[in-house]
Amino acid sequence: MAPLRFVAVASACLSSMASGFRPAPMTMSSKAPANDLMIRAAKREPVERTPIWLFRQAGRHLPEYKEYKDKTGRNFLELLKYPEDVAEVT
Repeated sequence: MAPLRFVAVASACLSSMASGFRPAPMTMSSKAPANDLMIRAAKREPVERTPIWLFRQAGRHLPEYKEYKDKTGRNFLELLKYPEDVAEVT
């Protein structure tokens, strides 16, 4: 059996189509994003600096991490400025 949400959406779509409503086709913007450094690097295009992907993981909720952060008095982004802090919280 289909989930209720899916059934409601499918039903709404079918009734809209029956009434003659046709949604506008989705189009891709031809304008490049303003911050496309990561995209250009992924395409192996020349870039002015090496992009860094910052991914904050769920470990920030661990008591040990919170204790270390409180001990240093630094927030997440401030910790990244100190290699010894990064090594400790990694």
